[in-house]
Amino acid sequence: MREAFPAYATYGEPARPVDLDFIHVDRVMNHKDYHGGKATPHLHPHFGQLSLWFKGGGRYEIEGKAWTFEAPMMHFVPANTLHGFEVDPATTDCWVISIANHALAGMADQLPFDLTRSHYVLSHQGDEHSWKMAEQLFELAYAEYSVERQGRMRLVGLLTRSLFEIFGRLQAAGNTIAAPRLVRLALDFQVLVDQHYAEDWKIEDYCRKLGVTRHQLARACQELWQQGIKDVIDATRLRVAQRMLHYTVSSVEAIAYETGFNDPAYFSRFFRKMTGQSPAAWRQQASRASQQGV
Repeated sequence: MREAFPAYATYGEPARPVDLDFIHVDRVMNHKDYHGGKATPHLHPHFGQLSLWFKGGGRYEIEGKAWTFEAPMMHFVPANTLHGFEVDPATTDCWVISIANHALAGMADQLPFDLTRSHYVLSHQGDEHSWKMAEQLFELAYAEYSVERQGRMRLVGLLTRSLFEIFGRLQAAGNTIAAPRLVRLALDFQVLVDQHYAEDWKIEDYCRKLGVTRHQLARACQELWQQGIKDVIDATRLRVAQRMLHYTVSSVEAIAYETGFNDPAYFSRFFRKMTGQSPAAWRQQASRASQQGV
């Protein structure tokens, strides 16, 4: 069962929801004291990862398929994909960009490959010009992310979008690993929820769009997140509401309508049930924490 595998945020931190436009750029060996060059199979529930091993080599695994690689190797794994590696930390390193599911959903229709699949690209495939561009873009994204500057995250987002274009160019036919059927169904469902949560779709609407039964969708959500269908929808609406409370001056009533609640009073009861606080109290606490740098 997938719940037997550890689920992380970044580099060993316990899994937790991330902001809708979350992007994180890092180098694997910045954390070698933690992993020592070996990461057993694990999951990231709330984001996918685009990676480029730019020196060294070792062993990599995605969903039970393992292979030995030499740099450069570039790959993408969507959320909740089992993956791990074993490398020499003294000679090997990798850039990794982690991107929130919601942000990936926004890119999905514009990219030249399927974001619900796991992909890998080996160094002998594709043209040298594209490989050099990929390395330069990763390096720029890492440098930009590492220093506070005006427009920093907007530029990181643009560089990430460019990297996906290069990745699509390098991807070779046949070198893809399809995620298990239930995993793909759950990921497709999350993409739909991200697109339609504000329209207050019923569970039957999602099942009809996905072409599955309610039982099949429930199994997929349980397999991936150990949650029910409604729990996944509620968690998405809550994240959006919290983001709006924190980063906008919209009224609670306006946020209720924006997140698909026709009754602001019902939204407030929903929010209190999910967080233990009213929307106004949560907003005040988030504002204080932000001012204090927490």
